[in-house]
Amino acid sequence: MILFLLIDLKNENWELTTRDLFNDIIVFLNAYHKSSRSNRFIVVSGKNILFDSSENDISEIYKITEFNHGYDVGDLGYALCLHKDEPTQIVIFTLGRERKDEYLRYLKCMFAAQRLGVRISAFSLFENKTILQCCVSTGGDYSTSEDRCLRFLLSLLGTGGSQKPLGFPATCYCHNRQILLGLVCPICLSVFCKFIPVCKKCKSKFSFAKYES
Repeated sequence: MILFLLIDLKNENWELTTRDLFNDIIVFLNAYHKSSRSNRFIVVSGKNILFDSSENDISEIYKITEFNHGYDVGDLGYALCLHKDEPTQIVIFTLGRERKDEYLRYLKCMFAAQRLGVRISAFSLFENKTILQCCVSTGGDYSTSEDRCLRFLLSLLGTGGSQKPLGFPATCYCHNRQILLGLVCPICLSVFCKFIPVCKKCKSKFSFAKYES
């Protein structure tokens, strides 16, 4: 199995933590690597491969701290592009706050992961409902607890993921508000809280068929 670790390495974000979470990551990667000879992990940050266990010695993993890249949804898309026809799991480790402008990109990545059969799990220092939606929709797990970070990461080694039937409100593009019902653009998947004739994002014109009873 291939595990992609999408990690936030921005120095100022790590200053927000209250304990050594990086040590938890090292323990997790070592445990994953040694649990099976066929296991391989790839560390991604800033849409670059920083470490590949099939090419680098695991003792060199600490060198990734030399980089100062934050995590964003582009790393998730990059990891999905690297996916090949073998079992793959993606683990997101982010210390930043949720960005509302990334919702649609996450949605597209979520659909791609579902189609490819890739499970997404995540640790987020701050609550991130968009990432949570990706995790649940792909059968992954999610945590925001610093104290239970290591336990959470190690639990990913032997679980099949969560199958909790949760519902998530969408966020409208026009007012950035969470809604339960809305109009969805079939082109760019933007959600609107009220009727509009033209999509405000991609400028596509909506066409509605009239049905008579």
